[in-house]
Formats: sequence, structure tokens, C-alpha cells
Amino acid sequence: MLDGLGASAQTPTSHAQYVWAIKPRGLVVFGFPNLLSIKGLVTKFTPFCFHRLFYWFMKYKSRHFPTYLRVELLPKKVTRFAEDNGFSVAFCQIVEGGVAQKIRERFRAVDLAFRALNRLVQVASLGKWQSLLLDKCGIVLRKREACP
Repeated sequence: MLDGLGASAQTPTSHAQYVWAIKPRGLVVFGFPNLLSIKGLVTKFTPFCFHRLFYWFMKYKSRHFPTYLRVELLPKKVTRFAEDNGFSVAFCQIVEGGVAQKIRERFRAVDLAFRALNRLVQVASLGKWQSLLLDKCGIVLRKREACP
């Protein structure tokens, strides 16, 4: 499983070296943050010192690290890249991760603000945009059979 693509300084297309190592019908599992979520946008556009302060405030034991969250990590772009490189999408799911859940449980005002912002985006986009609360993406790719 390749998790942590959001923290990689390399562009996702530079991970193309992995696709050639996969046998036909083999699977690749990607886990990465969803840039088009509240968490993804805050992470992308805030300085690293904010992340350190956040980890301290939330009393997280895990170590923080710089993230890059490139536009190439949007689920549709990852899917398109995979299909262009001989893979089909076997599974794709975007869910709300533990950090967002913990913040929303701990701070009622933040929960209400996130819900209101999410509702506003849904109404403004006529329901076409995904929920801004969904911040983790998992994609399973299956390599297609080689052409004879």
C-alpha cells in the first residue's frame, strides 16, 4: 500500500515507476488525503508552524510532518492517471477521517460551522460537489491484462 502520497515531495506522476512493476491483474492500493475537503484545504494553505500548534493543541502523540497536497492528488486526477497507465479502478472510497471527526466531536461550534459550510457548498453546486467533510481517499487499482 502506498500511503502518504500527500506528504511526498514528488509529484504523483513520478510514482509511475511503480506501475511498471505490477503484474497484469495485480493490485495497487493508494491511501491519500482529499485536497477538496476542509482539512485538505486548511492543510494545503496554512504554514507548517500552524500544524505544529494544532498537534500540540489537540494533544496528538504522533509526529507532524510537512505535507505538499498537490493538485495531482485529486481523486479524479489519480483515477485518470491510473487509467492512462493501464489500470482500472477496482475500488474508490472517500470518507471522513479520524482527525476531522475528533475536532467535530470536541468542539460543537466547529462542528456547526463545518456543517453550515458543507451545506452552503452543496446548495451552491446544486449537489455536484462532494462533501467537504470527506478528507481521506482510498483507491484500489487493478492492472489490465497486457494486449497480445
